[in-house]
Amino acid sequence: MFTAIAIIVFVVFFLTSAIRILNEYERGVIFRLGRVIKAKGPGLIILIPVIDKRRKAAWAFEPWV
Repeated sequence: MFTAIAIIVFVVFFLTSAIRILNEYERGVIFRLGRVIKAKGPGLIILIPVIDKRRKAAWAFEPWV
């Protein structure tokens, strides 16, 4: 019983750290072990936890005031 609960907790933790959502005005650059893999557009992004890193770049227009 304890093993099943531990596995469920691990899977939930893995999924919450692996799935990211970018807004329509954001782009993300994916790094795998420090090297650029690709730029991703808006929507659902799945990362490998600990190995992949994502940096956001907002492309929204902000007028000068």
